[in-house]
Amino acid sequence: MTDFSVADLTQAMRAITVMLLDAAMPTLGEADLQAMEANIRAAEAVIDDPQKRSAILIQFYRQLAEASEKQDPRHDRRFFRGFSCNNGWSGSAH
Repeated sequence: MTDFSVADLTQAMRAITVMLLDAAMPTLGEADLQAMEANIRAAEAVIDDPQKRSAILIQFYRQLAEASEKQDPRHDRRFFRGFSCNNGWSGSAH
């Protein structure tokens, strides 16, 4: 067993999402927003199938992470340098 609950994981995921959104907002384009909205609709359509929903939501977080990595001189992206949108966390945040 672990020392953390589903509620702890949910809270951590929300915090990460907020950080990704903060990093992505200055560079998000209409195409990015449309792709993310389509992803949310797809996840809602399979709400009764946790496996499909999880796969779709993973793609949503990848889209968000990729958008947060776009270059914007107003933001320092050092926090996200260790994150690979294809392979997950690499463990090298500087």
